[in-house]
Amino acid sequence: MKVLVSAYACEPDRGSEPEVGWQTATHLAQIHEVTVLTRANNRPIIENRLATLEGKYPSFIYYDLPRWLIWLKKRGMSVAIYYFLWQLGARLHMRGKLEPFDVIHHCTFNSFRQPGFWWLTKRAVVIGPLGGGQVCPWNFLPWFRKQLLYEVFRSLTVLCGYVLPQILTSMLSARRILVANSDTLKCIPWFFRAKSVQMLETAVTPDQIVERTEQNHSGPPRFLWISRLDKLKGCELAIRAYALALAENPDIRLTIGGAGPEEKPLRSLIARLGIKHAVDWRGRIPKEEVTSVMAAHDAFLFTSLRDTSGNVMLEAMAVGMPVITFAHHGAVEISTEETALRVPVTTSKETIAGMKTAMLRLAADPALSRRLGVAGQQRVKDMFTWKAQAARLSHVFHAAVEEQKVLDTLQKRTFEALFSIRGVFFALVFAMAIAVLEFGVVRTLQSRTESVVAHTLPRLSRIADANAMLTESFTNTVIAVNSPDAAEQARCIAKVEILSPKTTEALEAYERLREPGTDDPIFQILLAHRKEYLARRGDVFSLLRAGKSAEAMAIYKATVMPSYDAYQRAGDVLLQTNIQEGSDKGASLLWICRITEIALVLTAVIIFVFGFTVGFSR
Repeated sequence: MKVLVSAYACEPDRGSEPEVGWQTATHLAQIHEVTVLTRANNRPIIENRLATLEGKYPSFIYYDLPRWLIWLKKRGMSVAIYYFLWQLGARLHMRGKLEPFDVIHHCTFNSFRQPGFWWLTKRAVVIGPLGGGQVCPWNFLPWFRKQLLYEVFRSLTVLCGYVLPQILTSMLSARRILVANSDTLKCIPWFFRAKSVQMLETAVTPDQIVERTEQNHSGPPRFLWISRLDKLKGCELAIRAYALALAENPDIRLTIGGAGPEEKPLRSLIARLGIKHAVDWRGRIPKEEVTSVMAAHDAFLFTSLRDTSGNVMLEAMAVGMPVITFAHHGAVEISTEETALRVPVTTSKETIAGMKTAMLRLAADPALSRRLGVAGQQRVKDMFTWKAQAARLSHVFHAAVEEQKVLDTLQKRTFEALFSIRGVFFALVFAMAIAVLEFGVVRTLQSRTESVVAHTLPRLSRIADANAMLTESFTNTVIAVNSPDAAEQARCIAKVEILSPKTTEALEAYERLREPGTDDPIFQILLAHRKEYLARRGDVFSLLRAGKSAEAMAIYKATVMPSYDAYQRAGDVLLQTNIQEGSDKGASLLWICRITEIALVLTAVIIFVFGFTVGFSR
């Protein structure tokens, strides 16, 4: 395959990320046709080394930002800002030049917060292995002193980085997202996890794997610490742990290799702790000498408070050194319980005590040291060589390219299906089907709603009015029958005679609104009971007007009350019948709405499946 590797950092013999870019490109070149996009600043070193290579090697495209931005970078511009602008400029520089490539691999820098701008390329894009998702343990933030605000700010950007649209867009455009450790994997939004692959970003070359010989390790146990001397690398922790261990085992020795801004404070710490006689301060060790220095020591200390992986730890394992490390971040990905003593990171006091215990344990148990060293070296041979790394990347590239081909075919066929004559025809047919379905549903809903509004609700209102007036007129009838005052009787009878025509009017209106066959028997029973009730009530009123209250009371009890009870029960039954009818109609409306929702969804699915089937049958 033709592979474009975007490697901002790419230089031989520099270690760290420049070495990752160089080794990734040169080893991939043994499998594929590789072109590397990198900074013009790297050109002299790269071309000098290319002149010494035999066999296949990558070609290079050099790009840098305008000189005024380079000038600002040399005078304090943040590397993160410059790198962001370089990635943007590199993408613009390569526009219209990506067609020959099968894969675009964003390699370095490997921060997940800046995964490049390889959007909308129509090429298979692979980003990573990304790191930078780890944060410094919160208990150790005070150790950073002057760097505290920066470290807190960086930790917050890591925790919130997934909301940045540039990160989301880059991950959306990628076919595969490689992550170097589980901390970074947690920073990948969950909806991109399916295309994420965990893979360490670094490895070792064959010359870094050296078999240990026992004659090189006579005398007191010698511990080695190598890295840049800054707060992040935690050399102070190693020194304090060593001082505690030295107090219990005066024979052990510590070698420190590295340079950086913390050199003076660390030398002062060694003097204050009174261990200067037992510490071999080497300063910066040239890269070509690191392997031989490691081979001459008995165990390696790796104390980074925040690290994507830890190249130097991998190099120590490659020479068979047992390792004492923290149980977090990239160190957990590189090592196992069988290859290293891993100290839990809790409080600073407990962590230093744990490191001291591990150092004393290795010093007292040479067999354990050998066992850890052999297992660690074998793990490196099996998993962490650049040849194996290139093979893993090649496998990822093939999967990404095949997936991209499938997606390209889907897009092409979808376009053809939608815009072919047959596709347009079937789209119109199904659109009409949906329109007919929706029209029928709307008409049904309209009809049912009109029935409820025009008939059911008014009928309920009329029968409720009739029942209310019946109750009021009966109340006045009772008062008239029981009152000894003729004037009171006349007033109540007059009120009843006013209410009676209104009741008749309400019942006649109800009858006009009735739908034939729905409540005929019930309504006829109501009218019969009302007729009987009115007749008996008329007899009572006639006796009251004649002054025959006793006879009126007797007839009231014997005939009016029973006929009223029958009339009232018939009215209640009719009211309940209408309420039930309204409830049934409302339930049917809701049922139609639900069925419509389901039908429309199913229709959409059918259209999708059928449309694609028609399109792909071309």
